[in-house]
Amino acid sequence: MDGTPRIAGLALTLGLSIFASGAAASEIYRYTDEDGNIHFTDRPTGQSDVERVAIVSRPTDDAAVQQRYEARFGESDEPDVEVEVAQEDQDENGPRTRNDHLVEAEQRARACAEHRARLEMLDAARRLYREDASTGERTYLDDDQIEEARARERQLVADTCD
Repeated sequence: MDGTPRIAGLALTLGLSIFASGAAASEIYRYTDEDGNIHFTDRPTGQSDVERVAIVSRPTDDAAVQQRYEARFGESDEPDVEVEVAQEDQDENGPRTRNDHLVEAEQRARACAEHRARLEMLDAARRLYREDASTGERTYLDDDQIEEARARERQLVADTCD
């Protein structure tokens, strides 16, 4: 006697039970405890204020996601298109593309963050030193040198973080 129909029947039963458990797991219940905290669970608790939450699931529209991404970040898979630009947007290689502007903006943002962090460190430090490159010895800065370093870093923040 061949066991194939029996195995197929077991596989079908197992598949249906998995499908049914998946449908049951999609029910979500919401309730508020005695302290006013809101809780979510996959099983009803038996409390009087338990409310079944309607869950609506839809497949993701990849085209709509791509459009939102491009609208937000201005990037696409299309090659850069050269546009008419002002004279200050010219460099030795000709007009700059939109991607050039995005790269420059990212570099400025990174430099701005680095200068802000350095200025914060300079403002918080009580003692500052420079390390001699040849000997590795520390030379502590006096108050005028510290203020000069802070002023220089403030100017860099102002220049890069418009």
